[in-house]
Amino acid sequence: MLGKRSRRISGSLENPWGEPVRAGKWPRRIQRGRPMAASFLFLRVLHCVQLSSHDRKFFRRNRFALTLSPFIPQMNHGILRQLFSPVFYSAPFVLLLLTATSSWSQPSLVQELDLSGDWSFEIGDDPAWKERGFNDAKWEVVRVPGEWENQGFPGYDGFAWYRKRFLVPKELSQREQYLQLGRIDDVDVCYLNGKTVGSTGQFPPDYLTAWSDRRIYPIPEGTLRYGKENVIAIRVYDYHLRGGLYEGPVGLFSSRAAEISLKMDLSGLWKFKLGDNRKWSQPDYSASEWQSVPVPSGWEQVLDSAWDGIAWYRLGVTIPRDLAKEKLILLAGQIDDADETFFNGKMIGATGEFGKMKSIGCRECHLLERAYFLPPDLIAPGRQNIIAIRVWDRGGLGGIARGPIGIVTRREYLRHIRKQQK
Repeated sequence: MLGKRSRRISGSLENPWGEPVRAGKWPRRIQRGRPMAASFLFLRVLHCVQLSSHDRKFFRRNRFALTLSPFIPQMNHGILRQLFSPVFYSAPFVLLLLTATSSWSQPSLVQELDLSGDWSFEIGDDPAWKERGFNDAKWEVVRVPGEWENQGFPGYDGFAWYRKRFLVPKELSQREQYLQLGRIDDVDVCYLNGKTVGSTGQFPPDYLTAWSDRRIYPIPEGTLRYGKENVIAIRVYDYHLRGGLYEGPVGLFSSRAAEISLKMDLSGLWKFKLGDNRKWSQPDYSASEWQSVPVPSGWEQVLDSAWDGIAWYRLGVTIPRDLAKEKLILLAGQIDDADETFFNGKMIGATGEFGKMKSIGCRECHLLERAYFLPPDLIAPGRQNIIAIRVWDRGGLGGIARGPIGIVTRREYLRHIRKQQK
């Protein structure tokens, strides 16, 4: 039984049913009893900052999903919403997906190159330092991982840069590569051969620390130079106390994810437009004048300049009548950072939250593979269907950065998850 002290919650939060949780008073559903349900709710309240408004509406109607959600915080809430819908609900399917959560949350990575050790280092800030051809021979040398305060720069707070040169074997060219930088205090943006591959936190004047976040950045295709010298340049800002790349692992990692058999491969040219308009999700809207871009790829690779904000992707797809009879899942790959995905004008899934970095639902959304169920009643068999994906990027690489992109049957998706677990 919950004691009087344990029942008090300071501040004002909203529980998953949308009711306020105020100091000294639990929601009326807990007051009716059931301590175990109360414990689940308490865990969910602590985690509720990760829920968007439409997530809270879903959990209000689906209590079983609510009790499970505290134990799977990295799970895509869009998948949960569809998972517990009447069309797709089945006990074996639920249990299998819950046990496989860690498999799809992040890619399975294997270290290929250890990049810890000596790095070139300089305090200050100059955009020219990101370029591959910049001469850093006169820079100091520091050990990574390690705080710069303990390596000859005591008490320094502000901007600094790290650089390192390394070779990548040609045999790694057939695998998806990721750059892991461990934890960095406080904010960083990482360049590989002069191209942005990722950033975490926010630089001044809108400073927001990310000192505890692990940096795992997917490397866009065409960025690494296999069999040749590559250069990493990392711009870091430290607000106070320790600074720099203070904790590993630091290295080049490859994905060993199992291949998935797509019924329809949707990679290729998609329509793309910067900006934001809710009408762009509707199937009767014409995107004929939009720019065509390759998917998957970060949008910085096709734009003349960096873009942090909202943009839309659209694609028309005809699903054969025999395939439409199957239970289908749309795979939208890894999207940097948050997304809302629409099918024929209806939202079928969302990951993260749009807006400032403070409000985003998960700090590693760019690593999550999007998988959204296609409700059968939304599919127009044998006719054109419109997929529209609204994307928000908070900094660094943006857009539908990595695959797989396509439509797969639920049966094949479950096989894929089982294979990943092995």
